[in-house]
Amino acid sequence: MAVRAARFHRLLEELIEASVGMQPRWLRRRYEGNLVQDATKFAMLGARGNPLVKDRESDRTSINFDAGPYTRGGSHNGETEKKHKTEWSLEAETAVMAKNKPGESADFPLLVIGYDFHRPGMIKRAAIKMIDSIQRRGYPAGHYIVDRAYLPYADSELSKILFGGGYTPVFDYKREDLGKKGATLASGQSGSDKNLDPASGALAHCIIVGGSLYLSFMPAELVDAEVTYQGTIKELERAPITKSDLKKAKSEARALRDQRLREREPYRLRRRGARRPDGSQQYSFPPPEGYGIGFDASTGEIIEPPKQKTVIVPFEVEAKWLQKYPHKSPEWAAYYGLRNTVEGVNNMLKGEKSTDIGNARKRAPRGNTFSALAVGLSIVALNLQKILAFYREQLAKKPLGTANLLLASTYYSEDELRMMRSRTPRERWPDSDPPLRT
Repeated sequence: MAVRAARFHRLLEELIEASVGMQPRWLRRRYEGNLVQDATKFAMLGARGNPLVKDRESDRTSINFDAGPYTRGGSHNGETEKKHKTEWSLEAETAVMAKNKPGESADFPLLVIGYDFHRPGMIKRAAIKMIDSIQRRGYPAGHYIVDRAYLPYADSELSKILFGGGYTPVFDYKREDLGKKGATLASGQSGSDKNLDPASGALAHCIIVGGSLYLSFMPAELVDAEVTYQGTIKELERAPITKSDLKKAKSEARALRDQRLREREPYRLRRRGARRPDGSQQYSFPPPEGYGIGFDASTGEIIEPPKQKTVIVPFEVEAKWLQKYPHKSPEWAAYYGLRNTVEGVNNMLKGEKSTDIGNARKRAPRGNTFSALAVGLSIVALNLQKILAFYREQLAKKPLGTANLLLASTYYSEDELRMMRSRTPRERWPDSDPPLRT
């Protein structure tokens, strides 16, 4: 069974890779490795009238016993999350190309390059399998952007694989983890390096707030900027005020939060150099002239700045909580916003006018193998549609609409393209083929 499962996943890989390969090589090379991943449900038949049982040996269960109950709440596992209505389903894991830089138009089609499936909520190691598959097929590594279901609350092995493969993780935190994570700094520390000793070394001067390292004497109002903002919003939503006043108050609270996030910068440590072979990372302390004099909040005493210029953070701390961009900073928000790419792809897969994977009646045969293959072929079809849509957009002479989408006169002809290429110096283009459009 394990051998057959490996063959089946290899088949799905080859199908998706074939759809990506329908582009010319010069167009595929524009992709620089930013990746977004998420799961979406696809319904299965056969749960009506049968109990939801964990025991697969039970006398009564679904004819599609490989599936499970899906719920929108929590982990989506309807066997443990019972507050919401459940649907008998499987989940499709999709990994989608994202734009090379936020705020810019993608100059290549944003295709699905990774696909897997599992029972609802059973995402353990799903991201590891996806990254392994994508790296094995030779794709570049960029930012890896996911929600809290994957990072930072997944197995630390995922972070090790991401760091080893050259990815830059971008993720969110639960509300209870938005403040200081000081106790974490003492975990996983060993060896003779004095910087790893929280009592006597430079690490004693550090705290983790919002995925970044800061000096421990950073003012409390800056440490709790996001926690205070979340609490203010919660209070405002319960307050008996008009919608206009509520909108204004929320805007003011957000502006104060953003100001305090900017004021954190003089206290933030910066990454220095490449990651060490053991996974640890060196950070440099900020210059004292940036933050002035540090005070102990409890005693009011002056705190001497660290004598060391750098600190080495062990992999266990780096992998669990830290990320490149400070949480909720403009850079973080820009990259985290690229998650909309995979949300859009999943919505297209489930759309009635598209592949409609949400309709279980279009996949009547039993078992997860047939359904998973049908969804895989739907992803292939969607990739081809996205490539075609990209070509149309690049080759259109005028804005596209339903009235002119299929008219030949809407697009540049072969003779017009040949003439345009002849006027374009070939040395401008790094590959043997010019772009679709000058």
